Amino acid sequence: MKELNVEAQVAILQGNSTEREKNIASQLLVKRFNRSLLFFVSKMVRQVEEAEDIVQQVWEKVFSHIDQYQPTKAFSTWVFKIANNHVIDVKRKRKLDIVSLKDPLTNEVADNNLRSHKLMMSLKDSEPNPEEAIHINARKDMVRDLIDMLSPQMKKIIELRYFEELSYDEIAEIIGKPIGTVKIQLHRAKNKMEKFAVELNLQERF
Repeated sequence: MKELNVEAQVAILQGNSTEREKNIASQLLVKRFNRSLLFFVSKMVRQVEEAEDIVQQVWEKVFSHIDQYQPTKAFSTWVFKIANNHVIDVKRKRKLDIVSLKDPLTNEVADNNLRSHKLMMSLKDSEPNPEEAIHINARKDMVRDLIDMLSPQMKKIIELRYFEELSYDEIAEIIGKPIGTVKIQLHRAKNKMEKFAVELNLQERF
């Protein structure tokens, strides 16, 4: 099977081949296109880790919809179109409500999170005039930079909560921690972002 071309590998996936043959064919396709696909996605997102996650999601879509591929165009074109659409969907979802801070807070937590709340709210979309849009986009970039300064665990929780809009239960399941731990780490992550902003003299820009 290693000598088969891309079209033959796709035909194996679309046909009545054995699971072993399909697994080998899918592995060969990933090996053939994964590097260029990662390069393509990396040009559209900020982080290498995010690009890698997206590429994995793209391959899942490719193989789950392989029957929809028509050989009237190159397989690579079809794959990259799926990748492009998926990245657009990811960015659109992020823009819908990147900081949906609607969780009930105790007075103590609300007081402690007031300034970090303002930081996160700076990512929220609105309909500004052109001058305001420049300022808002600059603030968004700064907040994302602050997120990048967090530890991997805190960054992941922030992204799962505010980018992916997952519930505490879902986040707890993903990271394998109790819900209480998720809430505490989320609280600490937002406070660290505020601290970073103060240290970098960015707070006045928010």
